[in-house]
Amino acid sequence: MDFFHFLYDRIVPLAIKNKYRNYRKYLKYKKFDTCSPDTIPIIRKSLEINRNLPGDYYEFGLYKGFSFLKAFEFARQLGCVDTNFFGFDSFAGLPDIEAIDSGSKFKKGDYSYSYSDVVKSLSKGKVLWDKCFLIQGYYNEVLKSEAILSKYNFGKAKVILIDCDLYSSTRDVLEFVSKFIQDGTIIIMDDWNCFEADNNKGERRAMGEFLRDNINYELIHLGDFGWHGAFFQIKNK
Repeated sequence: MDFFHFLYDRIVPLAIKNKYRNYRKYLKYKKFDTCSPDTIPIIRKSLEINRNLPGDYYEFGLYKGFSFLKAFEFARQLGCVDTNFFGFDSFAGLPDIEAIDSGSKFKKGDYSYSYSDVVKSLSKGKVLWDKCFLIQGYYNEVLKSEAILSKYNFGKAKVILIDCDLYSSTRDVLEFVSKFIQDGTIIIMDDWNCFEADNNKGERRAMGEFLRDNINYELIHLGDFGWHGAFFQIKNK
């Protein structure tokens, strides 16, 4: 056997194995770790755009915690070592579907995943628990509870991911984060085009009301992702 065939017999099978291994990783990433794989590169892009903007990362709707973990990893890779990470979720799935959110595929309890399993996954991913904080509860309760929120040192927002599907939940989230938004904050709206992109429903309605109540903010559309999402930058007028 000459040297060429020696290499061929060894390198080609290895390439096939690596291709199969990467495909298995893709399937796991797409089917099991997150419902929105298209969101992950947008998290990185948003953190990269705002890498020099002081502030924290906020995520609303963690599901299994994969996007939260990737946000932590991306921020560390980009040198955002002072960034704190705050994740909010009921860990019991979606709340009651109110009338304004009715008529969609969503139902109470969708996307439930236990708090302990999310903590386990994040610990396996080696997040730093002095930089990462999970706040459990439905938004209409926990985001209005001074007793709960007073335990955390929330800073200005660098990037906010809103992945909570419903108008009612997004409305409560935007009211809460209004205290932390700054000039340049990027907001990723994972479900922007749900409800057939109807401006009177879902995340679009909640954002419209937020901008109406905060007239000093301008929303700059940075781009779309997948069929469902869009991301924006808040600028002071």
